[in-house]
Amino acid sequence: MTSVVEAPIAPAEEPRGRRRRWPWILGGIALVVVAALLAAFLAYAHTYNPWDVGSGGGPLSDRTLKETSDGLESTNYVLVGPAGTRGTFQFTVSNDGPVSARLLGLPQREDPLTSIRWAPMTCPPHKFGCALGLMSESHPLPVTVPAHGMVFLVATVTQPRCSSSYRDFSVQGFPLRWSALGVHHLLDVNLNAASDPMLPVVFCPSNRVVRLTRLERSLQP
Repeated sequence: MTSVVEAPIAPAEEPRGRRRRWPWILGGIALVVVAALLAAFLAYAHTYNPWDVGSGGGPLSDRTLKETSDGLESTNYVLVGPAGTRGTFQFTVSNDGPVSARLLGLPQREDPLTSIRWAPMTCPPHKFGCALGLMSESHPLPVTVPAHGMVFLVATVTQPRCSSSYRDFSVQGFPLRWSALGVHHLLDVNLNAASDPMLPVVFCPSNRVVRLTRLERSLQP
C-alpha cells in the first residue's frame, strides 16, 4: 500500500507593510501625547501668577512719608521735604503657589522710586504676630520665595526737584521682574489699592496737601 505524505502548509505571512505600520502608529500617538503635555505646561508656566501683594506693611520713615485720608481711611502717602528727601515704606509679598518663585527686581530705574529691597518675615515662636521687615535686615534683590512663603519688600522713594508747575503728582504703582518654572514675568505692583499699606505716593506736595498731613497727624490718638 502506498502512503502519501503531504508537506506541511506554512502559515500565511502578514503583509510586510501592515507589520511595520504599528510602531509608527504607536510612535505617533506618543508624540501627540508629549506635544499636548508640553503645550499644557507652557500655557500654565506663562500664565502662572502666585503672588498676593500688600496684605501687611506700612511706612518705615513716618517723619518724611506721611499719610492723608478722606476722613474714613488712608488714601495716600505724601513725601514731605526738599529735593533729595527720602521716604521708605514696606509691604508683604506672598507666594501662594505650589512652587517657589524668584523676585528679580525693577526692569529699570523707576524714578522717583529709588530702590526695592527685601526683608525677612520674622515670626518669634510662642508669640502672637510677626515683626515688620526692618531696613537694617533688608537685602538687595533677587530673592527666592518658597511655596506658601512670604517676604517684605522695602521701597525707597526720593523727592525730585519741584517747581510751581510740578506739584502733587503721584506714583500709582511699578513693575517688578520675577520668574518661575523657567519663565520670566512682570508683576504689576498696584499701589492704588485704596487701603493701607498699599497707597499711592504723592511727591512735591502743595501747601494744601502738607496741611492735610498735619491735620491727619493732629487727629491721631
